[in-house]
Amino acid sequence: MEDAQRPQHDISATGKYVLLLGAVAVIYAVFAKLFLAFATANGNVSFIYPPSGIALAALLLFGQRMWPAIFIGSLLESVWVNDPVWVAALISTGNTLSAIVAYRLLNKLNFDHTFARFHDVYILAILSGAVSSVIAAVIGVTALAFAGIVELHRFPVALVTWWGGDALGVILFTPLILAWRKFPPSWFKPQRLVEVVIFYTLAWMLCQIIFFDQFAELLVGYSTEFWITPFIFYAALRLGLRGTLLLLAIIVAQVSLGTANHMGAFAHDLHDTGMANVWLYLVICTLIGLSLTVLIKQRNRDERNLKESERRLQEMAFHDTLTGLPNRALFFDRLSKSIALAKRNHGHLALIYLDLDGFKPINDQYGHEAGDNVLKQVAQRLNGCVRDVDTVARLGGDEFAVVLDGLDTPGEAAKVAQKILHILSMPIQFENDGDSCQAHIGASIGIAIYPDNGVAIDALIAAADASMYDSKRSGKNKFSFCAATEGATQGALRFDPSSNQALGFAELDMQHQQLGEIIKRLHMLVDSDRDWHMIKRTMNDLESALARHFALENRLIVESGFPNPLLLKDHHLHLAKELGFIKMQFADDNKALAIQRIKDWCRLHLEGDRALAEHLTKNIAR
Repeated sequence: MEDAQRPQHDISATGKYVLLLGAVAVIYAVFAKLFLAFATANGNVSFIYPPSGIALAALLLFGQRMWPAIFIGSLLESVWVNDPVWVAALISTGNTLSAIVAYRLLNKLNFDHTFARFHDVYILAILSGAVSSVIAAVIGVTALAFAGIVELHRFPVALVTWWGGDALGVILFTPLILAWRKFPPSWFKPQRLVEVVIFYTLAWMLCQIIFFDQFAELLVGYSTEFWITPFIFYAALRLGLRGTLLLLAIIVAQVSLGTANHMGAFAHDLHDTGMANVWLYLVICTLIGLSLTVLIKQRNRDERNLKESERRLQEMAFHDTLTGLPNRALFFDRLSKSIALAKRNHGHLALIYLDLDGFKPINDQYGHEAGDNVLKQVAQRLNGCVRDVDTVARLGGDEFAVVLDGLDTPGEAAKVAQKILHILSMPIQFENDGDSCQAHIGASIGIAIYPDNGVAIDALIAAADASMYDSKRSGKNKFSFCAATEGATQGALRFDPSSNQALGFAELDMQHQQLGEIIKRLHMLVDSDRDWHMIKRTMNDLESALARHFALENRLIVESGFPNPLLLKDHHLHLAKELGFIKMQFADDNKALAIQRIKDWCRLHLEGDRALAEHLTKNIAR
């Protein structure tokens, strides 16, 4: 059965190919005959030759297998103008070789049919238009000279004219065909359609004035040929590649017909320069229009790419890359705004901290890829438990936070917590090495209420965190409210590295205490709502203290022979940059968020210094 169907398929494909060859050959020959009306050398050489562009476009669209269509079309055209058969064969060979060479050069240089880059314009103009057209010109004019059709003293002029006609045909008609494979659907929109109709009507009327001597008696002494330039600019800006090329095709048609009838701006150019001025005019218009359109297109694309990159960077800066949830930075920002809104409306909000129970065994047994899969599903389930106005964030690892705005009673937070516990207790399905696996997890949840358990970010976070650990200690997979009042939790929130985070090396601990004192002073300024200049001076003090601290650590690293100096120095560089970002948040009036980030920043620094302190206590006596 398959063998019986295969020949039918082959015949169908061959038939389509033959029809395509025939169509391209006929189109080639017809356009050649039309434009040889403007020819010299007994009807064989034209200043503009669209078939060269048609031939290259056919190869670019359908592949090199279309070369027979070019040869046959060129042969028909040569016979049509009564050339000897051997001359027609040589001319056809030259035209075919020229198109094939142009096609291969463009493919080698990664030519893009959509003209996405300016690179595509100049390789088309230079390699295909200027270089490969030489092949057809040399072979064709030489054949005409040997046949006596072109006199020897006219050989250079005929050669340049042939080359110019082929080059212009490629530069204009190849992009025209490639661009107009599809009609622009946006042109059919009512407002756009009106604009398009008006524009091309005015362009056609202007071409009648310039190239057909309409209103000539009113325009004596005026050089009108470049009045069309603003239309080219408008088309490039508003109508894109298709619109600009359509305008250029209209200009070519009007110029050619007007000049052939000895009318318009180039009425005497055939006699005076052999159409050289017309050719130069059309090349300039085409290159300006094509180049400007592609450059605008490239600029617009670059702007879109830049905006998309900025959007992605913004997404990466404020969202967790694994789950897509807000990250720690965005969580603080959202919590800060929620607190401000609740304060203004004399309302309540709930901060829910949750830590997954039973997650570590999944990573240990199935690997981190399975763990990541579980975290993604947890994020989706958490989002399904809250309203659109609420915030679900991943703070890191298997720790999440939820901000519930606009609560009337704490019981509403309890309902959400119960819903989270229920949804997370359901089995989670995931793939591991092609096998379907199932995981069972739970969550320990802590809830803090604004303003009952705190009015500042750090107070609420400490309260929610403490109640979450109460849930863990009391058996896990449950939720607990913070029992402490705002006054009871506030005092524990003042960050003091000297009180309980001493590293055991005197010089480091002393400077850590100095940093802590500056941070506490900064916190007091924010709490008392002091102006930006005092906060800025305190931030400068913090940066100066940090610079002295890093200088001390660098000296101690060298003296003690610390085994990973580059790692610690990179850590210092990261901390310095992070402090600069935090300082910008103060300037942007995100003071509460900045204070919390400074505390996190200082804790991170202390953790980074712990390995150095342990090394120093073993190797340096102080």
